[in-house]
Amino acid sequence: MTTTADSRRVLREQWRRHRVTLGLLETTPHDEFALGGLAALANPLDVRIVVLPADPDAAGVVPLDTDTDTWLSDERPSPYGGQRTEWGHTDCATSHALARASWYRDDMLWERYVAIHRHGGIEAGDSGLTWEARGQRAFALRRTVATIWAALSLQAEAAQRWQVGGPWEINVALRGTKGAMLGDFAEGWAQFGDFNHPGNTCGEPSVFHRWETDALDPEALALDAGARLENSFGTTHRRHIARTGELQGRFDFRFGW
Repeated sequence: MTTTADSRRVLREQWRRHRVTLGLLETTPHDEFALGGLAALANPLDVRIVVLPADPDAAGVVPLDTDTDTWLSDERPSPYGGQRTEWGHTDCATSHALARASWYRDDMLWERYVAIHRHGGIEAGDSGLTWEARGQRAFALRRTVATIWAALSLQAEAAQRWQVGGPWEINVALRGTKGAMLGDFAEGWAQFGDFNHPGNTCGEPSVFHRWETDALDPEALALDAGARLENSFGTTHRRHIARTGELQGRFDFRFGW
């Protein structure tokens, strides 16, 4: 889809209007940030990814039927190598989307999910991408990048299957980041908790990155997201990329879920 400056401004306003309902604005109050839409059905998320297509108001692009349900629940190999992302084992239809989710609590709030909307956009959320050590909270960098990569790969597949058009808006949100650090690094980097680990903490209560792309390249977009997250936590490192070993210069996928 070719866009002019005027049409891009109109599109950006459409995207913004959708993000209002999702709680994905820089001005959203901290206690409401990223908690609108499907996230209201989930345990408070650590990380949320939302992809909006060129026509986010389209309501009939993807049918929420058994065929789509089968497509969403297909077991796919990991797009980055190593262990594939497990979104869950339960399918959940809503008014605007079909989700694949997991939960372990009596309140049935989702712990992790991936969903496709009627407009053809994919979103994903995970409430298990942080941990604490000696009172310090850390976000798992490589697992976050892997989650983004898997969601974007599914988006590329959906775009081809249902002829969903771009340009696209990519939204990545991390909640509760103030004072937190990054961890879960590739080979060759000092790990969270090591003596020589750089003690950079995030100064923002929440981290939100949004950017636009005319083409869906899941690998490039996911690696770019990792770089953006490093910036938010005070560094210009790329610690999702191995510095040494057999994966030197590549994404280090050797982690467990």
